[in-house]
Amino acid sequence: MIPSRSKRLLSVFIPIAYLLLVVSLVFSVLQALTIRRTTGILEVKTSDNTSAITISANNTQAASLGTGSARVRLKPGNYYVMAQTNGLRAAQTVTISLHQTTKITLQLASITPVLPSPASITFVNTAALLNNGLSSTQVTNLKQLFFTYAPSAKIISINIPSIEPGARDPSSATLWFSLTFTGSIDESPYNATVEYSGLDTTKLTLTNPASGAVLFSGQLPAVPTTD
Repeated sequence: MIPSRSKRLLSVFIPIAYLLLVVSLVFSVLQALTIRRTTGILEVKTSDNTSAITISANNTQAASLGTGSARVRLKPGNYYVMAQTNGLRAAQTVTISLHQTTKITLQLASITPVLPSPASITFVNTAALLNNGLSSTQVTNLKQLFFTYAPSAKIISINIPSIEPGARDPSSATLWFSLTFTGSIDESPYNATVEYSGLDTTKLTLTNPASGAVLFSGQLPAVPTTD
């Protein structure tokens, strides 16, 4: 026989436990619905089932997605996906869109030494500068200037929402324009000012976001020197 006091405790505890279970289930359902409303899907397949797949977003450390293949929900944005195993590697930058499924296949290949160049760096969002006044030649110059500053960089990215045209006096006769933006070189943040003129002249100044110290300043085509 269960004592009457224990019965009373059970009569109180069971409804509370049931209520907590219902609340937990409702919360889980709402959380799942929120994730579905605010994300897209990435499906990754690789040519080697033993390859480890990792993914990283701007200013974040790489996270593991598993081996061989992966399916994950992600917030919209740009991501860098890499797979590697036993000296083989493949990587790709992907853009995730809301409520859409993005599928990629990574064909792993042997890692061969590559001479450093702007082409050995993955640039993310530089195309956005074309929509803000720079020519394709100036964007190419900008990549070369970034490479001059950080030749060993793997990923150089630009934060699109941070792109802002610089102030310009309408009455000024100067033909220079400017843009400012923020971004990261691998995992190191930077502030940038790009000044540009004509269809090719490009100046890049990088500063430390914390201290404001100038990290780099350069121009292409280079300013001619006089004896």
